[in-house]
Amino acid sequence: MPRSLKIRQDQLDQVKLSLIRNGYPTQRSLAEHVGLALTTVNNFLNGRAVDYTTFEEIARRLSLDWKEIADLGSESVIQPSKKKSKILNFNNVNSDITLLYPSGILPINFPYYITRNPLEEQIKEKIAEVGALVQIRAPRETGKSSMLLRVLEHARSQLGYSVVTLNLAQQLDRQTLVNFNQFLRWLCANTAIALSLEPRLDEFWSSDLGSKTSSTRYFQNYLLLKINTPLVLALDNVDRLLEYPHSARDFFFLLNFWYQQSKTSALWQKLRLVLVSSTGLYTPFDLNYSPFNLGLTIKLRNFEKQEVEQLSKDYGLNWDSDLAKIIDNLAGQPFLVHQALYHLSHTKVSPLQLLENSTTFGGIYFEHLNNLAIALRENQDLSRTIELIINSKNTPRLDPLLIYKLSNLGLVKINRNRVSISSPLYYQYFKNQSYKQLDIEFN
Repeated sequence: MPRSLKIRQDQLDQVKLSLIRNGYPTQRSLAEHVGLALTTVNNFLNGRAVDYTTFEEIARRLSLDWKEIADLGSESVIQPSKKKSKILNFNNVNSDITLLYPSGILPINFPYYITRNPLEEQIKEKIAEVGALVQIRAPRETGKSSMLLRVLEHARSQLGYSVVTLNLAQQLDRQTLVNFNQFLRWLCANTAIALSLEPRLDEFWSSDLGSKTSSTRYFQNYLLLKINTPLVLALDNVDRLLEYPHSARDFFFLLNFWYQQSKTSALWQKLRLVLVSSTGLYTPFDLNYSPFNLGLTIKLRNFEKQEVEQLSKDYGLNWDSDLAKIIDNLAGQPFLVHQALYHLSHTKVSPLQLLENSTTFGGIYFEHLNNLAIALRENQDLSRTIELIINSKNTPRLDPLLIYKLSNLGLVKINRNRVSISSPLYYQYFKNQSYKQLDIEFN
């Protein structure tokens, strides 16, 4: 009689899709949040046997009924003896969950999440409208995906909508993006699977009609017809498409067409689109035919002072001048703020020590800053642009595309016609950064 379980083969795709839907961008993030080894989570997601208790707990974290996905076979499963589990208890938000590292998408019941109102309420109200289109724009690591998770949970639990989330950066490979027809088939198939429908692509796809017409027929005559509720289709990291201009152009024009269909078709009014991107999309084609001048656009800001003060209290810290110096140095950037407050609340380091070491090899931001430096090393034009911004007293003439890319990275902020480094932390790091070490030479 087995004490272990594994996922049924026909449920593997559905289970893997539930990762993103429940706020886990990677297997590692799920493993860290549940308190399990990465190999255990990998075994679970790939249909290999894991301990009964572990199977049930991971399924719960993914909002799945373990009985519906388990390969029970012909044998019954023995309930394991009750013993103290090492799995974190998410119900006790005042104890175990505080051990979670604030990285990536913050889970729904994470106690230190800052609600981004009135922006979140605006999105919730908008997606309740027929044929809605919402755009969420902000640089990397400002909390877009965490906010999206909560908005979609509202649509699912409060409005009763069907919700599908697809991450174009994490779920798509390059080969699929290069081939526009293959990309649309991927989009349609994954949407169907997330809705617990058979893909049935070949029944609606026609080479004579073309991929855009075929995908439109698929949504209209299959997906939207099959479901009894409005469908919120959320596409995260849509700016990934801009690396493939031909696919981007055709896809954005297609989204525009679907949005316009909602003006005259009751069926298309069931579709609500949410597009999430790093900043205002740099679109080298006619905006009259793209969706990016339509619908509600939300530009996510950094934390304001009162929000950081409240967050520091939630972490059990006393707000004082030393802590204020750290926050000023971070300019309210959500990821950086959470990291600082987490370390101050879980270590004996003082605010001034953390500030002093923030850009050093042993500092808490070393890996983050090093990743940004690598991104610049791989693009000499970006490196030169950063140097110009840092060293110029007046804003120099800059390539808009390069500013767009730096803004995506969260390195610069734009105030009217002035471009500047987005935080003192970044200014200090890149001012002192040896570009010679980055194998970049400036003329």
